[in-house]
Amino acid sequence: MTRAACTFDFGARNLVLAGGGFTAGGNAFEIKARGLTVGASGTLKATGNRDTGGGTITLTLGAGGLTVLPGANLIDLTGAKLAGTPQTGGGTFSVFSDGDIILGGPGIAVDGTTTDADGRPTGLTASAFTSVSLDPPLILVCVSHKSQSYPAMLERGRFAVNFLRTEQEDISKRFATTRLDKFDGVPHRMGKLGLPVLTEALAHVECVTVNKHVEGDHTVFIGRIEHCETTDGMPLVYFRGKYDRLGGS
Repeated sequence: MTRAACTFDFGARNLVLAGGGFTAGGNAFEIKARGLTVGASGTLKATGNRDTGGGTITLTLGAGGLTVLPGANLIDLTGAKLAGTPQTGGGTFSVFSDGDIILGGPGIAVDGTTTDADGRPTGLTASAFTSVSLDPPLILVCVSHKSQSYPAMLERGRFAVNFLRTEQEDISKRFATTRLDKFDGVPHRMGKLGLPVLTEALAHVECVTVNKHVEGDHTVFIGRIEHCETTDGMPLVYFRGKYDRLGGS
């Protein structure tokens, strides 16, 4: 069932959300104001349920713009994730502003898919990876259509690439399989984009998918780098069917 959007029009006033805010289910609402500040415990939320995806939040702002301060709640438009059911689709967050947009809070969640059917993080070992552009920073990775992680890559709209160090050959082999428990026992954490990154990797980049190209039995994913981290060490190398290290030791 489609419901008409609800509009909250504050005219030329500046609106501050602190200790409360706007919460809706899988519906649509619009806020009109000169400016909007989401402060401590401020809430903008339109989450879905078992049958409906996330809602739609539209902000139409003047010169005051949008400011999300540290301590604000996550701007949440996710679908529901109930035990034993697929997660419904994510919602839409649109901002039309004459002023600046400053996101200093915990971020915006619009993801509408679980990582896999059991809610586990999913990953693969990629052998085809290269940089594409410096401005903007783009990379590409090629993923087989037979990969257990391929459906999640298609649906999620973002991905992380972990660069392994020489001591992580076992992890590379583990993620090259179709097992569903690849992350079990492997130290990892959730990154800036809510993606699983390996804590002991040499480096990692977190990307938003900006384009996809189907070529043969693979899809080429073009990702725009949103965050990256590096540490000291030597990279794991795979060449002519064998693992090695730079210098050929």
